[in-house]
Amino acid sequence: MLLNIRPSPIVNGKPVIDESTVAAIFAQVFANCQSGKQPAVWSDWPQAWQDMQKKYLDEYDKTTPWQGQPAKPGQPALPHDEMLWPQNQAAIDANELPQYYVGAFPTCFTTPVYNPATPTNPVMGQAPGTHWYHAHKHGSTALNLANGMAGALIIKGDYDDNLHHRTHLCVAAVFSGALPSSRRNRTVTTR
Repeated sequence: MLLNIRPSPIVNGKPVIDESTVAAIFAQVFANCQSGKQPAVWSDWPQAWQDMQKKYLDEYDKTTPWQGQPAKPGQPALPHDEMLWPQNQAAIDANELPQYYVGAFPTCFTTPVYNPATPTNPVMGQAPGTHWYHAHKHGSTALNLANGMAGALIIKGDYDDNLHHRTHLCVAAVFSGALPSSRRNRTVTTR
């Protein structure tokens, strides 16, 4: 699955899309996932998610500068073929999941369950553990990493329950000359 997730719009120094704005929507998506229902087409997403994404992608398309030229009210700077919502709409019309989102994206998968009765026939899925996510847009990776588009993805399974101890994870992000000194050497710790 190829996703391009644009950063959340910022208002008064805070992201518009954060955990609190997507909590109810994501809870619905994850509950469906637990029941084995993963979105396969746009209409499988909760209506609130569809509405939120269309709103912010439209806003992105209308306000993003292009080649140094700012957008003006009623006159987007982006050429039509660079706009994200029309590309999403084409995917939706083709019964495909769209590529572009703003602020967040819920994804679900099942962790594999080892069955000793069938050791040569394992169930596919994502293995539990601490994984790493980061930006891959060519030419923008350093900028995306510097703006926080990287981090830990922790997938828990029965393996963790069997360890019988609490684990701590510390993700350190150290950037050199890519950022002003006030934003360098930030560390985020989760427990």
